[in-house]
Parts: sequence; C-alpha cells; structure tokens
Amino acid sequence: MRGDILIVDDEKGMCEVLAEGLGKRGFRVVWEVTGEAALARLGEADFDVVVTDLNMRGINGFDVCERIVANRPELPVVIITAFASLESAITAIRTGAYG
Repeated sequence: MRGDILIVDDEKGMCEVLAEGLGKRGFRVVWEVTGEAALARLGEADFDVVVTDLNMRGINGFDVCERIVANRPELPVVIITAFASLESAITAIRTGAYG
C-alpha cells in the first residue's frame, strides 16, 4: 500500500474515477462529496494527502484547504479544478495548497 488519500468532489462520478485510478496504483482511497463530510472524516482517520475539487456547493476547495492547514499543517492538500485560472492558482497556494 502506497498511502491513504482523501478525495473531495461534489461529483460522485469524479470521485469514483479518481478512486479507481489511484486504487490501481496501490493507494487506499476514501472519498466524500461535500467539504463538510471530508472535514468530519479527517477527524476520524489519518490520511497522507487530501485531493479536493475547487468548485463545490457549501464549503469550497479553498475553505477545505484553509481548515486543514489551520488544524493539520503537515497534511498536503492538492486542489483540482476544471476551471483553472492564474488567480485561482495563486489563491490556492496562498491558502496553503501543495505547490
């Protein structure tokens, strides 16, 4: 086993695709479809990295990242999005996303 990954994306299909691909590469993957559920899951289990979508209903990827960095600064957070811009990349790094 390579490590434990928490995926956060409000599209269940994307979670499943990422989980399948990463699982085939030897990672243990858990996924949640809301930022709130992902933050709760972090209180229950340890992960080696969190991969979160940027644009989600409720708590977005920036908020997820900020909360994780505030409570567990050693845990890398990777923000993914289909709607990338220079501004969102800069904001992601400023919130503590893995760069």
